[in-house]
Amino acid sequence: MLKLLQLDFDRACSLVIEHLSITPPPVGEVKILAIDGPAGAGKTTMAQALSLSLRNAPIVHMDQLYRGWDDALTPRVASILRDQILTPISQSKTGSYRGWDWLKDREGERVTISGHSHLIVEGVGSAQKVMRPFASTMVWIDIPTHLGLTRVLERDRDKVKDFALFENQMRSWQSREILHFEREETFQSVHLRFSGEAFIPN
Repeated sequence: MLKLLQLDFDRACSLVIEHLSITPPPVGEVKILAIDGPAGAGKTTMAQALSLSLRNAPIVHMDQLYRGWDDALTPRVASILRDQILTPISQSKTGSYRGWDWLKDREGERVTISGHSHLIVEGVGSAQKVMRPFASTMVWIDIPTHLGLTRVLERDRDKVKDFALFENQMRSWQSREILHFEREETFQSVHLRFSGEAFIPN
């Protein structure tokens, strides 16, 4: 079993870039990187840093594929990830998806992806089974459940209308993501594992 690496943020990012650089795409020409792990682990922060290192590689945020809380981590989301994004990108075609406006609870604008040598997919569910035939590198960032919850609540405190409701939704979400990771065997399937407790600033 892969070791959970205790590295600072910059070193962790360098290791991901190194793995990505020496690993060919399983299919096609675009190198696809998946960054998965529990809520609050630092997946988005790492994705943004790596995007800059990869000449502004596009980022697909998994929560943009969800249609609200009830739709997250469903077969529909997996199908969109595979059929509308991963498959066309691996064939050097244009991938696209319609995002989700969480504040207005409705569909957002359509996003298109094409013409890049790399694609980053980050968020809970990014390294699920449908990703594995396409990904060059899959990363897991770990975080204790209580710390992940604290980070998310602090991060989004000013964005939500009903904070108590949001906290309850997040606690329920944490239970769902644990079941998802177990079902998809995510932790056992990635190429690199990092502890997010130390290298992501609060």
